[in-house]
Amino acid sequence: MERTTLRAVLLTALLLTTVLRVRAQDGAVDAALPWHHALEIGAGPASFPQAFGRGSLDYGSMERELAEMGQYPNAVFNIDPAFSLSWVYTLNKKWDIAVSVGLSWFNYRLFQCETFGTDPEGKPRYDRSTGHYTGYWGTSLYCGALSVTWRRTWLRKGVFDLYGGIGLGISGGFYDDALILPMLALTPVGFRLGGRHLYGFAEATISPTATLGQGGLGWRF
Repeated sequence: MERTTLRAVLLTALLLTTVLRVRAQDGAVDAALPWHHALEIGAGPASFPQAFGRGSLDYGSMERELAEMGQYPNAVFNIDPAFSLSWVYTLNKKWDIAVSVGLSWFNYRLFQCETFGTDPEGKPRYDRSTGHYTGYWGTSLYCGALSVTWRRTWLRKGVFDLYGGIGLGISGGFYDDALILPMLALTPVGFRLGGRHLYGFAEATISPTATLGQGGLGWRF
């Protein structure tokens, strides 16, 4: 099932790219651009499949492992960062295609308890009521993503570009049971701001690589 979904995403991307390239060659109004490629590094909140994947986690095993060291996690103020790397190919002044890969993971607030003696086996006793915050604990529960997005540039001024996009992708969590979900990649609005090569970008998006929004840096070449 997963392999079939991946093939469908890649085949759709290939077909649509071919159609758009033909249209770009036929359009006499499209002057030659000084660049056709760009790499973008972005960051934002993790995608929905990561939240779904928490249902398959063995919290009891995780908490027992931490308890042996007098520690316990608190997910109330957890951070789930999502990072992405995108290759963007500019077809013409109006259309770009972006192929993105993403990675995210769980981060819990970790607390350390004070000791108050030892048990009959010589192991330290921990007083949970004295727990103090020690930092964030990054687990090895990763979530990966792959997406293909077709971007329509509504305003291209070089220094400032305004665009939107739609695409397809998959997102999967590497938990006790693998969870792989096909997803729509939707970017209602995004903008790029910068110079000829280096630029910053920000966009509202719901996609396999991020949820609600993301931003980062790009390099045209």
